[in-house]
Order: sequence, then structure tokens, then C-alpha cells
Amino acid sequence: MRVFEEIPTNVSTKLEFNLEKYSQLYYATGENPLIVPYSAIADLYQEIRTTLSRTQSEITNAFAFGIMSSEQLFNLFEYTAYNKFKVKVFDPSTGTLKSKEVTIPLGQIQPSAILSTVASIFQRSYRLLNEIFTAVRRAVNELVTNSDNAILEYVNPSYNLIIKQVEKAYQDLTGNPLKIEIDKDFIDVYKEILDLEYDIGHKFFCNEALH
Repeated sequence: MRVFEEIPTNVSTKLEFNLEKYSQLYYATGENPLIVPYSAIADLYQEIRTTLSRTQSEITNAFAFGIMSSEQLFNLFEYTAYNKFKVKVFDPSTGTLKSKEVTIPLGQIQPSAILSTVASIFQRSYRLLNEIFTAVRRAVNELVTNSDNAILEYVNPSYNLIIKQVEKAYQDLTGNPLKIEIDKDFIDVYKEILDLEYDIGHKFFCNEALH
């Protein structure tokens, strides 16, 4: 949990929860008074994590459709929101409990946020390629183009554009260079599938012409 991070002074949030009564129960159990407020927060934080994971999943889906950059996505993963908790803390100078507000970021620690962003980049690439493959197969099936031209004019250029974007985003996020290339064996199999699509389309239109 990220309770001990220093929070910027200009942070404001509407996510607030009063844990004063709950933290008082912890004091009654005899737990170390210095950690009671954070134990109370930790209990509730686990519940928040479930909703947070769902929220970040939907953010990823939006990213896949180009609604934000990878840098903006990383920032949202790392700091999705801030939650303010009101707790009771022990004041050793007076021996009494006093109210205190603790604001913590809701999000992933930096390494996790980086890896989640990398995963989302590949997910976006999958979506783009899926759109391309669907369009290419339809074009071949309707005899707009053949498999050789489809690979040369549409598939390979699309791959090159996406690979370039993925390599740059990966290095910007992790600091490590990434070199990837089209899997020729996959393209060979895909071309055979396009040949089948072309044959099916050809037979269909021939039959249509005879009727």
C-alpha cells in the first residue's frame, strides 16, 4: 500500500471515507497505536482494490481505441485517483486520540504501472491488426485483391507501422530497447488462408454469374 508516499499539496479529491469509529476498534484490541490508523486503512484498501482493478481494465479498453497516449495511460495506472481517509491517531503527548486525515494514491506502484501499460500497448496492437486482418480477408474474399497484393500492399505496411509504435513506446516506458519483426512463418500461413478466401470468393461469384 502507498500510504507513506508524499502527496502533492495541490491534490484534492471527492473520494473520502471516515474510519474514525473503525480505527477506535483497533485501539481496543491493543494493537500498536502507531500503526492502528494504517491498519484500518489497509482493511478498506483491499476492498477498493477490486473496484480499482475493474476501473483500470476499462481504462485499458479506452486506450485500445486511441483515447489517450501510452504516457497518459501510465500516469492513470500509477495514480488513478486519490482517497482521503479520516482516522483516529494516538497523541502520545496528551494520551488521547485525535482526528487526522490521510490521503493516499489509488493506483499501481511504478513497476506494475509500467508493465500494465506495456500489456495495454500490445493489446491495442492486437486490436489494430485484427481490424486490418478482417478488412483484408473481406477484400480478398470479394476479389478486390489477391493474397500476394494483400500481403504486400496492406499487411506488411500495417505491421511495420505498428511495430515501430510498439518499439518506441516500450523503450520510452522501460528504458530498454526492443527489436521485433514480422514472423515470416505466420505470414506464410496467413497467405495460404487468404488463398482459400480468394478461391471461395471466386467460386461464389462464378456461381452468382451463372444464375
